[in-house]
Amino acid sequence: MKAEKRLVFPLLAIGCHLVLAGAVGRQRRDAQWKITTILDFPYTKVTVDNPASNDDFEGYIPDLLKKIGSNLNQSYTITVVADGKYGAKDEGKWTGMIGELVSKKADIAAAAITVSEARKEAVSFTDPWKQIKSVIVIKKPTGDGSASKVKSAEDLAGQSDIKYLTVKDGTTVQLIQNVTAPPYIVTIRKQQELVSTSDEGIRKVRKGDGKFAFITESATGYYWAKRKPCDLTVLEIPLPERSYAFAVTKDSPIKERLNNALKALKDSGEFDKITDNWWKDECSGGGALVYLESVLVPLIVVLLASLLSSN
Repeated sequence: MKAEKRLVFPLLAIGCHLVLAGAVGRQRRDAQWKITTILDFPYTKVTVDNPASNDDFEGYIPDLLKKIGSNLNQSYTITVVADGKYGAKDEGKWTGMIGELVSKKADIAAAAITVSEARKEAVSFTDPWKQIKSVIVIKKPTGDGSASKVKSAEDLAGQSDIKYLTVKDGTTVQLIQNVTAPPYIVTIRKQQELVSTSDEGIRKVRKGDGKFAFITESATGYYWAKRKPCDLTVLEIPLPERSYAFAVTKDSPIKERLNNALKALKDSGEFDKITDNWWKDECSGGGALVYLESVLVPLIVVLLASLLSSN
């Protein structure tokens, strides 16, 4: 009898352990994060036509998610937002990634999502992971086209033959519609044209023979200005600064976990490594900096004239 009891207790312990292990396993699978994103390089792109796994995505956001998932021992699946939009309120209903969070189709929206007061009413945001300004990306001046007359953002006023591209359903569109300064914002409003992604905006600028200017966030603008063939330049616009963050369903506990993971990555230097990897300067500073010819060239001329006169 004593021998039977000695056998029963270990067997019960093993049984309980197996049951608990199975439950934990199920919880981990059930708790897998559903992440929605948007295809907008360098943040995210797909490497196959029909992505079936996280490995089919490439870019800054997938790299960041890999580190976050590894640090938190958290599994997740990435899918592309069904309507291809960031998210705006349309006739009382949210579209895009914000809409997928509101409808609980996703737990997290991971992309270059700009924090806005309107979006805060529908979802919760993590701590910002990048501060951004507004910029205009133009092609480096060619010949006597309109672009050759643009040396600063102020020069945009009066340029009636340039179309100003902005990504539809993005916060830049709303910002342009709502601000009253600087004065040339009126020109931009009148000659505004919408594009689906940043990629599309950049393609139009490069192929448009000086007829297009792309208004976007500074992180995106500087990325493309740093890429070969080094034919783009950036002009900053004095509009209110904004920030990028991840969005989660309203009041989700996932927010705190993401904040902790992002802080750990920043403290360890891993965050900067990922950023530096995607924002490499391929132009050795030539086309990557804010367009300064209007300042440097006249200054050099004045200095040379001063030197010549003194001799």
